[in-house]
Amino acid sequence: MTWFEIVRIVALGLFLLILFALVKVENKRVFVKALLLLLIMIVVSTLCVVLLYLIDILTFGVTLNLKLGGQFLWLALILILAGIILYYFLRFLDRLHEIQIATLTVIEYYIQWTLIYVTVYQVAFSELGSDAIKKITKINASNLLDPSILVLFILPALISSWIAVVLLKNHKKAL
Repeated sequence: MTWFEIVRIVALGLFLLILFALVKVENKRVFVKALLLLLIMIVVSTLCVVLLYLIDILTFGVTLNLKLGGQFLWLALILILAGIILYYFLRFLDRLHEIQIATLTVIEYYIQWTLIYVTVYQVAFSELGSDAIKKITKINASNLLDPSILVLFILPALISSWIAVVLLKNHKKAL
């Protein structure tokens, strides 16, 4: 395990610790339930995508014969089908144990925050390369409007603002 992986794990732990410290005791369950349900959803969704992809390859072979644009559309179709299957799975779970709207809202937040974080991560390490820190610390007028630099500054600010809004909504019992 590299030092970077350790830092990521510690950062995630600190984030969860701060989140739980700020959330009222009765609402902590919503955040934990949402996290557990999201993990279940990710597993089921991944299995659906893999199975649908394998069914396609074994029966139709469409994916293997498409060009890049067609593969993208076919993947979108597979994702939509997996989403529909996951929807029925959630309806089944909802019959067993009612899933609260607040839990679904927090799941949406987790998904959106993760998407933003992955985008920032991708920009920092793929587009800017290994010298990302050097590029960020040497900002000048010529690279200030570089989309990669903007993403690295704006998206983290949006995530923290969003977290603050969610915590305030939770405090006002509007979540």
